[in-house]
Amino acid sequence: MKNIFIFLTAVTFTINTSYAQDNIFSVNGNVGIGIATPGNKLQVKVAKDVNFGVTTGISDPSALLIGAINDANTSLKPLEYRASYHNFSSGNVGIGIINPGNKLQVKAAADVNFGITTGIADPFALLIGAINDANTSLKPLEYRASYHNFSSGNVGIGIINPGNKLQVKAATDINFGITTGIADPLALLIGAINDANTSLKPLEYRASYHNFSSGNVGIGTTTPDEKLAVNGVIHSKEVRVDLKAWPDYVFKPRYNLLTLNEVKTYVEQNHHLPEMPSAAEVETKGLKLGEINTLLTKKVEELTLYLFEKDAEVTTLKSNFDSLEKKYQDQQNQLHAIKDMLDQLKKGK
Repeated sequence: MKNIFIFLTAVTFTINTSYAQDNIFSVNGNVGIGIATPGNKLQVKVAKDVNFGVTTGISDPSALLIGAINDANTSLKPLEYRASYHNFSSGNVGIGIINPGNKLQVKAAADVNFGITTGIADPFALLIGAINDANTSLKPLEYRASYHNFSSGNVGIGIINPGNKLQVKAATDINFGITTGIADPLALLIGAINDANTSLKPLEYRASYHNFSSGNVGIGTTTPDEKLAVNGVIHSKEVRVDLKAWPDYVFKPRYNLLTLNEVKTYVEQNHHLPEMPSAAEVETKGLKLGEINTLLTKKVEELTLYLFEKDAEVTTLKSNFDSLEKKYQDQQNQLHAIKDMLDQLKKGK
């Protein structure tokens, strides 16, 4: 027994000597690095008045303080952690409050709390909001797992059994829903539905109605061949088309206007006006509004030139007619004078 005591004494001396050489001490339950008499559970000293410490030696034995301290061990800041600020036994965590009544509760001042809790009738619910010191009020945000159905792939707001991908219920028979559950899996329907989830109107969107890969969008067609293709009637107050080379050049002096005989020959051979598309072309390719309006304007301007020519011809003819009519009237007057002279000669005999 004596030998054992001597052995333990030697081991203790060896350990204390080793700690002294490395400036590590644990005589009073504290550990120090670079300091002979650590005043905290763990204290590291680099230079005079430059200390770093960890301690629990405050009024609350479950608290943990970490920070800078002076040589007198009277200051330990700026980080302070207290076990009383949470309650692991109850499953609640509090910041600024000793007895949190919710899963997470943050207290700034009296009656000013922020909390998150699941402690309500529905164990899957999550409530977030302001609460009082009595933990009796938690508003205004409430989330309940029963309001969505991940197993069916549907989400509901204000409804326990959503029948669509997203369904919002305000009151009886007042629903708003979004669903893809139709024959076309790429379709998206948005609108009002009833409690039986049998009606979803009025907006329907189908991926097949556009083709983003080609940069084209179609309405009423699955194969849009232009930037916007509409299979149906477009009702609009106005359509604006950007155009260049409007045919005002028709009225320039050097414009080569076909004669009416040339136009007649062309029409007899082709059964449509020069430059205008044929019936077969329109049926096959359709009409380009900008192009056809330019051509129509050009033909109207050419018709105006033809009218100018015909008006000049009519004016000339009228002038000639007036001249002939005057000559005719002069001749009639001369004939009347001759007739009168003959009548007088007859009477003189």
